[in-house]
Amino acid sequence: MRTIRAIDRWMRIRFSHANSHKPKPMLWNGQWATSNEGKFAHNLMQWNQDLLSRDQNGQLTCAKDVKRLGVILKIGASSRKASSGFCTLWTSPSNQRQFVSKPRLP
Repeated sequence: MRTIRAIDRWMRIRFSHANSHKPKPMLWNGQWATSNEGKFAHNLMQWNQDLLSRDQNGQLTCAKDVKRLGVILKIGASSRKASSGFCTLWTSPSNQRQFVSKPRLP
């Protein structure tokens, strides 16, 4: 149930800001969950469940990871850089992810 509420909130925010025209009716009557976009939203929540959890202070785990790793996000072609306020999330299932292997020491 928590996942569905989060996806619903995500969809409302996305469509209220991204589209100045009315959202597609299917997105508001519950059928969006079976659309490709609804399925992706569900998968995104599943793949990132641990990263989207909050600590006792309400901070997202993924935001803490960004800070811990020192990730800097360069925005577009501008020179603006962000060091907080964003997360890195998985966009594919675990069996499709590619990882860098550690070099072997002699």
